[in-house]
Order: sequence, then C-alpha cells, then structure tokens
Amino acid sequence: MHQLAALFQFYKPYLFWSVLITIILKSLGSELVVICISKFVLIGFLWYTFTETTLKRQFIFYKNLGITAGQLFGAMFLFDLMVTLLISIILNSFL
Repeated sequence: MHQLAALFQFYKPYLFWSVLITIILKSLGSELVVICISKFVLIGFLWYTFTETTLKRQFIFYKNLGITAGQLFGAMFLFDLMVTLLISIILNSFL
C-alpha cells in the first residue's frame, strides 16, 4: 500500500500537465491512440531527463521502498493512461 501511495505521489505533480495535454490534443481532433503514443514519448523523455541528470537523486526515496525507476515510470504511464481514457470519455460525451 505504501508503494502505491508513493507511486501516486510521484505522478501527482504531472497530473495537471497530463490533463492539459489530453484536453488540447482531444480538442484538436486527435485519436486516443495518438494521444497515448504522445504521452508515451513524453514520459520517455521525462525518464531520460531523470536518469541522465542530477534529478536521479530523487529516486533514492523510491529505491528505499523497493521501487525501481522502470516501475516508477511504468506506473506513471498506467496512471496517465487511466486519466487520459477518463478525460477522453468525458470529452466525447460533450463534443
């Protein structure tokens, strides 16, 4: 349970940007597949930034909980897919 809370804590600062990107892409008429691929690329870029810069020191907390960087960003992508799917369903009912 602590690991799940830690995973969500890591994702929480990116939630606003995820929602904003989803709304913008959906309003431009992008398909759900295109949105998910763009999110995957953005999370890959974020992973690269974290692992290749001094930001990797933030991983110490998660490593102490037994969470690897791959698990952290994989869970972040899954959270992001759930949020994207929810927003897409909501926007489809209005658009």
